[in-house]
Amino acid sequence: MLFRRVQEGCWEAFDVLFHTYAEQLFFYAMGFVNNREEARDIVQGTFITLWEQRGKIQCTGAIYPYLLRLVKNACLNYQVHEKVKERYLLEKRMTEEEGEEIRSIKEALLRHGALGAAMSGSGPTVFGLFDDRQKAVRAKEALEGRYRQTYLAAPVKILEKME
Repeated sequence: MLFRRVQEGCWEAFDVLFHTYAEQLFFYAMGFVNNREEARDIVQGTFITLWEQRGKIQCTGAIYPYLLRLVKNACLNYQVHEKVKERYLLEKRMTEEEGEEIRSIKEALLRHGALGAAMSGSGPTVFGLFDDRQKAVRAKEALEGRYRQTYLAAPVKILEKME
């Protein structure tokens, strides 16, 4: 049996195994990843693993189904990794865009006379602190054209005095 010779360390048997199955495994991988470079890397990685782990592999039947399973698992791992990568890049882009928006709001608040501008600790809420009500009202009016949820708030003690 060919794989038994590979397990014994016969490089020629490994070479025959590679040339017998590599192309079929490549097209099998392409069905999962649809990327020639990645499919080629997956097949190459499969054969490297096969060679490096040859003494530990318990394959009692034909080697081809075992190789198919190795390739399929590597393809599924690739797909999971790609989804994680996509999610990370999307979140990074959204964070960067959100960061730009928050920076823009803070700058607008400061331009309109806020003593300071910061984000709240929960969610993407930005607030400005004013020592003059008119400045606060002008800032609110300037921002509500761009932002749907724009509020003017005051400390509770000031509100109590206004009543």
